[in-house]
Amino acid sequence: DDDQSYAFAPLNGRSFYEINSAALARDATATGFVQALMEYKVSVVELFESARAEEFNLQFTRLNLGAIINSGEKLHAMVGELRDICFCELAENPFLASIDIPTRRFAREQLAAQVVAQVMAIEQARAADRVREFVRVRHTDLQKLFKDNTQVSPETRTWIARIALVMNLLAEQSESGSLPVLRSRAIVLSLVLLAYEKAISTTAGAEQVARFATQFVGRLRWQVSELTSGLGVDESYRYLLEFQKHLTQASVEKPAVKARAECLEEAFDHWHETETGLPGDNEYRESHSGAQPKVH
Repeated sequence: DDDQSYAFAPLNGRSFYEINSAALARDATATGFVQALMEYKVSVVELFESARAEEFNLQFTRLNLGAIINSGEKLHAMVGELRDICFCELAENPFLASIDIPTRRFAREQLAAQVVAQVMAIEQARAADRVREFVRVRHTDLQKLFKDNTQVSPETRTWIARIALVMNLLAEQSESGSLPVLRSRAIVLSLVLLAYEKAISTTAGAEQVARFATQFVGRLRWQVSELTSGLGVDESYRYLLEFQKHLTQASVEKPAVKARAECLEEAFDHWHETETGLPGDNEYRESHSGAQPKVH
């Protein structure tokens, strides 16, 4: 230090061994330095119970850069049975492990909680003979869900078991390459809800969902590519543009979840009943001299 008024400036360049030796020899400056060093309070944070080493690196970076805690981490800090089911059971399901969604900062755990929240809303409305309902799934909504379900009823466990079954069946399709690569959490949520609502419980049923998803996601990516390249969306697939909007704009809000679910179900029913493709395919062929729709 160039500031000679600094109390310990005479000690600059000396090792602690040298300074401590001087202190033992009753050097006042060295004694003051050693005393200040030994009385300095250090904060220690212990990290434990992580299966992934990269989480420690992430925490180190966040603590040093002052990064704000995200919604998944806030949910992780909660307690209760439903929280444990979402974080320790469903998030570890092979389907969520097989899709192209980051593992950091509890993204998959939050997605599992969103699926459970929607299924509970659907089943509770069904039990009360009400019109099917969806719910908003911001992190504050999920926090309330966990607080309200620190103990999980047998009925809720039955619904969660069905979610796990659906995910297991979809995992088989994903691992075999039958499902397209899924990078959007909103699409994954909607696809799981589709399989759940269609009561998929067999490998054959999951294979149908996978074949449909390949066509639907492929057509969607094709039309989005056409739009971004300046060619515009084909009028036969205008509904896909609407679906895309609900993927990218307020995707966790109730209207967006509802719109995606209804679009997927309508498209799946058309595909399943006609076995000729998706809504808009025939119209596209007619308006393009028999050209086949594309899968991007």
